[in-house]
Amino acid sequence: MSPSMPMSRMQEEHRLILMFARLVDVWRKADEGTEERKAALEAVCEHVDRQSACIRLWDGRLTVEGLGAPQDVPFVRTLMHLMDAHDVVEIRLSFRAAPVDVLALARALATPPTDKSVRERLNLTQATTVSVHAAAEVEAARERRKSGVAGAFATPERADAGTTDDQVEGNEERLPEDFVTAEKGAAYGQMIELTVASSTTLAAAVHRLKGHPDGNELSKGLNAVAAGITKSVREKRGPEAIDVLIAVIKQEEEERHEDIRLRYGVALRRMLQSEVLQPLIPYLLDPLYARDVALIMRRAGERGTQILLDLLVEAPTFAERRAYMQALEHTDAGTEMLVGMLDHHEWFVVRNVADLAGEMKLVSAIPALGKAGEHEDHRVRLSAGLALSKIGTPAVMKYLGALLRDPHPTVRWEIAKNVGGKELRPLAMPLVNAAASEEEEEIRSEMFRALGRVGSDNAVSALIKASEPVGLLKGRRTAAQRAAAAEGLVAAGGERAIDALRVLAADRDKHVRAVALKGLEELTSLEAE
Repeated sequence: MSPSMPMSRMQEEHRLILMFARLVDVWRKADEGTEERKAALEAVCEHVDRQSACIRLWDGRLTVEGLGAPQDVPFVRTLMHLMDAHDVVEIRLSFRAAPVDVLALARALATPPTDKSVRERLNLTQATTVSVHAAAEVEAARERRKSGVAGAFATPERADAGTTDDQVEGNEERLPEDFVTAEKGAAYGQMIELTVASSTTLAAAVHRLKGHPDGNELSKGLNAVAAGITKSVREKRGPEAIDVLIAVIKQEEEERHEDIRLRYGVALRRMLQSEVLQPLIPYLLDPLYARDVALIMRRAGERGTQILLDLLVEAPTFAERRAYMQALEHTDAGTEMLVGMLDHHEWFVVRNVADLAGEMKLVSAIPALGKAGEHEDHRVRLSAGLALSKIGTPAVMKYLGALLRDPHPTVRWEIAKNVGGKELRPLAMPLVNAAASEEEEEIRSEMFRALGRVGSDNAVSALIKASEPVGLLKGRRTAAQRAAAAEGLVAAGGERAIDALRVLAADRDKHVRAVALKGLEELTSLEAE
């Protein structure tokens, strides 16, 4: 790979798992010197200084930030074995995790299992920027989440222990005798309702709604739930508030009576204020709660969308940006707001919003993304180009064609890597022209692979020419270039590509022969099926 080429995100995540596994391994071996241990620690810390990371081991598969780690990477199998031996299924390294904490984690994993768990060892060192979870904990948490949401309206156990229906009703009867009753004025009556609501526990308030009341009783119950949610959030009992909000949202969706559904809608608008939504933000980064909090934010409409957009543009780590993007992906409100932010004066805001527009395949953002493709910062141009390639409609072609000739090599390389599919077939000739003028061999090779993924007749013709040993203009072609063209032919498939690969299977260069033979085997086996 050319020195100017950075690692792709997948390569970067694989590098982290390699470095972390290496750190654990050097602490297992007594003969490793101080310098080796120091270098291994610095390599991991260099990564977490850029972004947080979550390593998971589940069903025999190791992932980093959701990407599968190849088990043939050195030390990875050792790390998997140690995690399994310590009953650790999840490791979290915070953004800018303290080196002393990272070291404590590596040493705990490197130590043979004893009566002390990895978490207990970390607690002894007072580590706060790294954490681990055991398999039993994850399963228990998942079960709690299921029962919490599913049971909110269905099971009496959701009410506080020892709280009976009579006691719930009794909250209204035990008001002070000199309190002004509803008969003495509507304003005072509303005050009484709010006072009752604030004095009722959230579980008891939900219990009241289980009987599906209507009319004034429904309003009282919803007021009590709204007050209970606000109180739960203020007292930092976020999971309880999330469970009940999800239950109310589902109840609104399932309600058949229009009038009752409207009352739930009004109540939800009152519940989903910023003072409730803002404290729920950290749960977007928790895999057990992320989906439910995203649903709550979407139900909050433009208010929830604005909160998520604000979070996205300020997010310092990829893990956070991905969490907020996933929450925004299915948001109906705020599309115009999102597109407008592609003209923001801060480069990182435009980059983050471009990433989201690509994930959402937001066709209405194409002109703004095209303009962002001319931004002075190459990181913005890259995100804009990747977003356009994901949207993939004919309208993106002219912008992608320009980005394939971008002055920054990283942009050209990453765009070429992400181009492919029948919808981008009109991009074949711009790819051919870009490859012809490309001076970086690795980028040119990636463009050939992209032509294969595009797979049009023009693309196949260009690949056949590129796979030939001699070119009319530039003399002999390199083996790497020709092998990349052969890879492109494999990706394109079809009779013409197969015929060309048969010729290459007898080529004098062993690398070209190897690619052609393997490709023929793949393509002929597919035809046989």
